[in-house]
Amino acid sequence: MAEARPEGTAGATGAPRPEGAERRTPALEGTPAEGTAGAALSASVPTVSTLVSVVAHRHHSIQSLICRDASTIYRKLSRDKPPPFIGSVPAQPGRRRTGANVIPMAEDEALAGGMANAGAVFRRGGVVDRPAPRHARALHAHLLALEERGFDAAPVPVGLTADAREQLTFIPGDVALPPFPDWSMTSSALASVGSLLRRLHESSAAVAFDSGAPWPTDLADPEGGTLVCHNDVCPDNVVFRDGRAAALIDFDWAAPGRALWDVAMTARYWVPMLDPESAASLYPNGLDAAPRLRILADAYGLSAEDRAELPDVVEQATEVCRAFVARRVAGNDPVYLRALAERGGWERWDRIRTWLADHRPTFTSALLD
Repeated sequence: MAEARPEGTAGATGAPRPEGAERRTPALEGTPAEGTAGAALSASVPTVSTLVSVVAHRHHSIQSLICRDASTIYRKLSRDKPPPFIGSVPAQPGRRRTGANVIPMAEDEALAGGMANAGAVFRRGGVVDRPAPRHARALHAHLLALEERGFDAAPVPVGLTADAREQLTFIPGDVALPPFPDWSMTSSALASVGSLLRRLHESSAAVAFDSGAPWPTDLADPEGGTLVCHNDVCPDNVVFRDGRAAALIDFDWAAPGRALWDVAMTARYWVPMLDPESAASLYPNGLDAAPRLRILADAYGLSAEDRAELPDVVEQATEVCRAFVARRVAGNDPVYLRALAERGGWERWDRIRTWLADHRPTFTSALLD
């Protein structure tokens, strides 16, 4: 979560750790947990993660062929007995921007994992290996269903391991790290984020989800909803190519909600919906919130009814994010305690709250006029 990181630190699957730290790690798990449907399959079918790891340093075309064959096998098997390992074709390499706050990708490297997963996310060729969220099985099923509907802008699950980790396809591209560079905050970049979010919601609305799964409630829409929202579309969770938003990563906080809630969460990070003092340490100077909120709404295609509600929902989302931080601070989480102190403490949150309320008429006018 960017606000809790706060307002964005490195994402988990699209950018390497800023420190460039290396760590020796064991090979990807090749055996599903005992007692699972996948365990009975593992003796005769190699896991997708193993296949990908073997060829990751050789040639992308070979890697794609192997993953495509493995994907077919696992998808057919999952029709009757869903195994814990399900594969797909890794995303093809894309052009990478170099320069401030964008770190070139290597073939095998540690990736930045945000506050919760820092130091625990690794790329091995076309696969990202990272801690799995509690709702990983339901989330993986949802991501696979999105891919089957043609949504190609999210990581594709490769598998789950017995030690509570997951593998996803790596999505190459540019991920802006704080302080966010100018190129990531242009009007065209903002509009591309709105368009990408609309694509996600249109695909998600057409896909059924497991309502009984333990979807996280931390950043979820308090009113619930009929589609799975990302809930954390901050700059470090968006992969860019050629200056446009190309994919979303880090679905750890995804949960059912209203599309408008996801738009509000996205606006908080991309407009950003912060008072100038709070924004100054992370964002380029001169970002005018009201017209940028309109750009996001236009690119998304927000209805007039939703535009009228958006400023209020942004305030609600901000309160949810504040409560998220407060719970972790109350639990003496050292990462959140340090972040709160470094960003100005609760006075900063009070300042943001007041600023949003004071500018509500300006935002409403910009959205509707």
